[in-house]
Amino acid sequence: MKILILDDDKAIRDYVESVVKTTLTEAETFVVSSGLEALEIIENHQIDLMCLDVELDETKEVLGLDFAKLISRVSKTISFIVISAHDKYAVRSFEIHPFAYIVKPIDELELIRVLQEWVLLAYDNVDTIEPKSINLNTKKGMIILPYDDIVYFEKHKRYIKVITTAGDHFSTESLKDILEKLDNRFFQTYQSFVVNMSKINSLEVLENRSWEIKFDDVPGTALLSRYKHKEFFDKFEGYKTT
Repeated sequence: MKILILDDDKAIRDYVESVVKTTLTEAETFVVSSGLEALEIIENHQIDLMCLDVELDETKEVLGLDFAKLISRVSKTISFIVISAHDKYAVRSFEIHPFAYIVKPIDELELIRVLQEWVLLAYDNVDTIEPKSINLNTKKGMIILPYDDIVYFEKHKRYIKVITTAGDHFSTESLKDILEKLDNRFFQTYQSFVVNMSKINSLEVLENRSWEIKFDDVPGTALLSRYKHKEFFDKFEGYKTT
């Protein structure tokens, strides 16, 4: 899928692009600051969704909605998410039948929800969309983590510690609920550990016949139960050969 982001404010362009890339990991993004640049992208690419600001200059004479009307005539299948500092343009935005209208300051969770709803409605066979990230409730609110960034999960008192290549988070969800969101690269090696098999560097057997798991990207270690090692190695070998 291809997503075009139009806003004259670089900070907002970068922020929206970051949320889009994290939420829709397969999306190809195009970021522009003017309507003319947007038209040029539309002429050369089949854009599926456009996130656009309404006011594109300080005088408020250049409106993203005007360019959106032109674009909708060129591309009949494009969807629009309108982003504005005011709600006064909401009625006028109906001219382009936007999928959503978001008022600044942008609420990240609202934008995530809108993007997820758009994907579900835009693609008939949602089963073909393979998730590549996980939504997690944490002590600081909801976050989205790409599977590739997660190294392992560890039960830590009342929370689940999420160890990633970029840092740690503490989820308020149960390990069982988190497991249901993960793909087959993850395995529960111990009552308190779920590991990303693609991140494993080495395994070392311990005196109690359990195993210590070391990883490529972080200094921490996890445990593999002696009661789960056979199932783990069967899956681990199968995973490495796929």
